[in-house]
Amino acid sequence: IMHAVKIENPSELADFAKLNPGANPENIIISPAPGKIYASDSNQKKIYSLSLSDKTSTSITKDNQLAGLKYPAYAKDDNIYYLNGNNIILLNPKTDEISPLTINLKNGPQNILGMASYNNKLYLIDKKDNQIYSYTKSGNGFPNGAAWLKTPALLSDAVSLSIDGSIYILKKNGQLLKYLKGKEEEFNLDAVEPGLAEVKKVMVSPELNYIYILEPAKQRLVVFDKTGKFILQYKSDKFSDLKDFTVDEKKKVIYFLNGSSVFEVQGEHFK
Repeated sequence: IMHAVKIENPSELADFAKLNPGANPENIIISPAPGKIYASDSNQKKIYSLSLSDKTSTSITKDNQLAGLKYPAYAKDDNIYYLNGNNIILLNPKTDEISPLTINLKNGPQNILGMASYNNKLYLIDKKDNQIYSYTKSGNGFPNGAAWLKTPALLSDAVSLSIDGSIYILKKNGQLLKYLKGKEEEFNLDAVEPGLAEVKKVMVSPELNYIYILEPAKQRLVVFDKTGKFILQYKSDKFSDLKDFTVDEKKKVIYFLNGSSVFEVQGEHFK
């Protein structure tokens, strides 16, 4: 019933505390082209880079301009974008160069609950307006966003969004909403044992065949297929401070951020 895969000894790839004793990264994202994982650390105003080929780590800073670093989004132009307070940080994985970009947030960063990229546009959830705004890059920034949702929604309890052509919005209680062309579609996830109750992140993409939902409170990552069918869940007692994850389906690997460390787990659901 539980379809649980117990991870007894996940392989640690890096501990950023060895690079910076005060390290407290909050999210990770993979850049497939150079084969790196990036972990942002708003408290230390740094981005850590982990090379997957030789497992070396480096630290990237930018004149104290790194203050928010939320919702990393990998874009079609091979750059990574972070919401950084009232602006956007662009990270070029080929050079590790960082550039600040402007963005016109209608209701300020405090009302943003998630960000994702699709076809070189940024999509942000604004809880005040219960709306998703899409932004197109122009010059050195992202001018006024366009309202994307065409049907009413209640998004005050949203925690994450992700895009594979459709936009998925994850609510804190585990409900997953699916929208296409601005309109909500009928969509339900299979029941899971134990039930989803305090989730943090959903991950989909055109390159991924599955839907992934992270629930740190239960130390697990839950996997569904794109129809909402429950496949399995990964659990580990080692994940005492589970913060984030990313997936490389081509290599059949899942990467977890726990505390200040990145762990690698071989995926069982690909078999």
